[in-house]
Amino acid sequence: MSTLSEITSYSPGSGTRISPRSHLSTTAEAMSLAGTWKFAYSRSAEGAGESAPTVDFDDSSWDDITVPSHWVLTGGGEYGDFGKYGAPAYQNVQFPFPVEAPNVPDDNPTGDYRTRFTLSADTIADIEKGTRVYLRTLGIESLAIISLNGERAGVVRGSRLTQELDVTDLVVEGENVLHVRVHQWSSNTYLEDQDQWWLPGIYRDVELLFRPAAGIEDAWLRADFNPKNGPAAPGPGTLIPEIRAEEAAFPVTVAIDELGISETFESSAAVGPIAIPEVEPWSADSPRLYTATVSNAAETLTLRTGFRRVEIVGHEWRVNGKKLRLRGVNRHEYDPKLGRVWDREKAREGLLLMKRHNVNAIRTSHYPPHPELFDLADELGFWVMDECDYEAHGFLGENWRDVPANDPRWRDALLDRVERFFERDKNHPSIISWSLGNEGHTGANMAQMANWLRRRDPERPVHYEQDYDGQYTDLVSRMYPPIEAMHEMALGRGKFGGTIPGRNAELAKRPMILCEYVHAMGNGPGGITEYEEIFDTYPQWHGGFVWEWRDHGIAARTAGGTEFYGYGGDFGEQVHDSSFVCDGLVLSSGEATPGLVEFGAIVSPIKLEFDLAMEGDTERALDGDFEDVIITAAYVQDLRHAGDLTDFVFEVIDEVDGREVLRRECPVEKVSANGWKSYAGELTLPPFAEGYEGELSGEKFRTIRAVLRESTAWADAGHEVAFTQVPVEDTTRIVVPSHPAALRTTASGETGAQVEQVQDSDASFALGDAHFDPRTGDLVKLGSLDLAGPQLRLFRAPTENDSLGDFGSYILADPAETTGSGTQAPPTAALWREIGIDKLERRVIGVWLDEHEVRAVHRYSTPAGRAYVDLDLTWRLEDASSNAKGNASRVLRLYADAAPSANWEYVWGRLGLEFTAPLGAGEASWFGSGPLENYVDSCRAARIGRFSMPVSDLNVEYAVPQESGYRPGLRELQLSGLGLTVRTDAVGPHRERPGFQVREHSIEQITKARHPHELGTPEKTHLIFDVAQHGLGSRSCGPDVRPEYQLRPRSGSWSLAFEV
Repeated sequence: MSTLSEITSYSPGSGTRISPRSHLSTTAEAMSLAGTWKFAYSRSAEGAGESAPTVDFDDSSWDDITVPSHWVLTGGGEYGDFGKYGAPAYQNVQFPFPVEAPNVPDDNPTGDYRTRFTLSADTIADIEKGTRVYLRTLGIESLAIISLNGERAGVVRGSRLTQELDVTDLVVEGENVLHVRVHQWSSNTYLEDQDQWWLPGIYRDVELLFRPAAGIEDAWLRADFNPKNGPAAPGPGTLIPEIRAEEAAFPVTVAIDELGISETFESSAAVGPIAIPEVEPWSADSPRLYTATVSNAAETLTLRTGFRRVEIVGHEWRVNGKKLRLRGVNRHEYDPKLGRVWDREKAREGLLLMKRHNVNAIRTSHYPPHPELFDLADELGFWVMDECDYEAHGFLGENWRDVPANDPRWRDALLDRVERFFERDKNHPSIISWSLGNEGHTGANMAQMANWLRRRDPERPVHYEQDYDGQYTDLVSRMYPPIEAMHEMALGRGKFGGTIPGRNAELAKRPMILCEYVHAMGNGPGGITEYEEIFDTYPQWHGGFVWEWRDHGIAARTAGGTEFYGYGGDFGEQVHDSSFVCDGLVLSSGEATPGLVEFGAIVSPIKLEFDLAMEGDTERALDGDFEDVIITAAYVQDLRHAGDLTDFVFEVIDEVDGREVLRRECPVEKVSANGWKSYAGELTLPPFAEGYEGELSGEKFRTIRAVLRESTAWADAGHEVAFTQVPVEDTTRIVVPSHPAALRTTASGETGAQVEQVQDSDASFALGDAHFDPRTGDLVKLGSLDLAGPQLRLFRAPTENDSLGDFGSYILADPAETTGSGTQAPPTAALWREIGIDKLERRVIGVWLDEHEVRAVHRYSTPAGRAYVDLDLTWRLEDASSNAKGNASRVLRLYADAAPSANWEYVWGRLGLEFTAPLGAGEASWFGSGPLENYVDSCRAARIGRFSMPVSDLNVEYAVPQESGYRPGLRELQLSGLGLTVRTDAVGPHRERPGFQVREHSIEQITKARHPHELGTPEKTHLIFDVAQHGLGSRSCGPDVRPEYQLRPRSGSWSLAFEV
């Protein structure tokens, strides 16, 4: 077949293809061909020419390349380490070229690879005695034409799938020449539009396997568990072996030494189940593995197996008789330098990070990962949904016309893919579901894939989200649904995503999951709590998988040598989807985001809840009035699949004004066995600050932590799994100096106090060491510190959830009245620009001065509208008695009130006061919420306390610069490099304390920059005190900020005390 014909073929592959089988450790010999190969790059499908596969071809002028790798990420060039051989390209939905399946562009980047290996005379002698030689490729993107010693060995399709070719008849004694021609684009591309970088090349291992005569070709050890004693207690097990081998390979022995099991089967017909009186079950929370061997005279296969039972009973998806709860993430195979090249240690680090943040499930989006990932998942404990190598999202633009899911020309290729991914991975206990793929529409081919899986493995359920009506799959699956739609689905009402009217009544009888939700793009996601409440409320819902685990930024360098993480459009793509490839709970660098910490806090399977008892008035306690509350006990709910509370230490920590006065381990009394929505234990707590003899005046907080008692495979002893915190008394009753008379003056200046209005004066004026601009009343200097401001800020540097708006707006339509769909509207950031809050214009209404205070009234108006906010500012010197340093001349109190006009539309980004100061703020130490940034709909991981970190670490370096670093509920802030302390009080009708944000770039600089390295040179420290911010939501690909978390135009008040 010609090269062009191969490129456009619907065939699943050709050559002496070996039937798909498991990846198992064996004593049979193997040879890795990883290492340095010769490489030639061409921009066209002709590659290095017809003679390149021949043995005598001179490749001495070719470049060297490492296999495995992606050629677009190697070789040096304009992007630092790469660019010589083309560049990576990112598209989400759309294909990188016109949809004309199976045709692809003539400009088809092609890589020719050559390597040599040597076979000894002894090896050839073994071959003559019956040894077979398999060439195994684990992953090549997207089409590989393979030749050995000048002869065609086969054609490999399926970029994320293993293929073995029998090359026994092509090898020779001595030197052998292997040639692989890889085309970036082929008909396969139409099946692999998987929301990731297009990264061609031989990116997984290539090996030679020497299969002994009468060897064991494959083995599947199904390990069933009978949960009659409970989901976690030891019970009967059954090992059900399936052995693929010639009759000459028998007898075959299956053994698990630890269990005293050794069963020899004399023939294939004799192979049958092995009953085991007692085994310990495998689960994600207790991943008990047994080492098994399958052996005969020719070889021994070794694998680890776990006993567990997967089943669907009514609307429950169960493992070991207990309903599953998925706290999952979608995981692409990715590294910013290596792309999809496997690195076991880095993968392990990623899984450990998941476990430490209470992630217990993985969906392998949107293809099978390297097979060793499942070894790690088996060992560490994850529920895994293994996904087939299929997505055809780009056909959406053609209204799914000729989509492979329903086109008979693609049938064989799709059935081949489902067989290859299943057979490779079938032995892993961590895999509890098979997924047909992602976003490739529905049709007859998908139904046939599901039926094939169900016949081959009747135990594990089949998943495919786009089977909206549940015609051929077992799990009801949705992406990014609004909360209201999830209510309706569980109640059997509505039609979210389906096509058959009334079908939800039937679907409500099945298990439901979210295969993608809470899109983690940039600062966010917000609103995770509401999803968790749905999962807790309705028995059909089993949890879901966050989109997604990690940003896919590519480590690159500018022409000037500046390092950065690139995304779509950074490497010359004609069409791209920009930063949509950076939407993970982990940054490209591998650093956890606050979103991951928030997710871990919300989904923790250990739930802690205080028992709040009120003397005489319980209702007031529930309403948040904690006066006279007695915290008598706390309850522990254990929602893990296995385990008991003995593996935790429960600590109670009492603090006064953020300073610890008690830390003690609390014994737990078991109330009931852990189960669905049942308390598992009760903690008896000591009186607050018991035994502490110091001063107890100030804000009091009690925190309970659940930490690991002993080190585990994934975390050290002392690792925190859950916490909860409550105020011990009313924290809003704080004695604050009353507003001065001048503050109550109207904008026209009418007052009963003696004041002087300053007009057109160049003379500076001061209160002590505080100097003010006579024209505006702005502070310009405090002592020797150039502290300037404030300016009213309603606009924030848009998050990507603010900037994107494919999903409906909740600003213009209440989700409660639209079943959560909202209404089509521009992105929130576009609405902000429409009303002009990014370009507010200030007018000074008046400035007044007397010997005790300075007052200014400013009006901030939108450029082209009539909406405005009046900002009333009063500065006063604070009495020496309230100054911790005893220096009244350097303690300055600001009272501020913001009052909006009644004609505002939409929402604001923030309601804040901004000050500027010199660079070099140094270390930030604060008493307030922390330690990480948190927002009104993303604050479960935050607690009140004292924290400290460099100012440079306060903000997260997201792929796209945006709003970051906000921490509400500030009590006190110290900036060491400036010698500045700011204290706050709760004032105004909302009785709220402002939050704070410190950054070295302005809102405008952050808004303009597309990458962190484009922010420009910092000039000032920007210090913003927000009494409120708009929520985060996940509208970049999901629901908008819910109404209760929106910042509708409103008044705000500040009380800030500055000290240098």
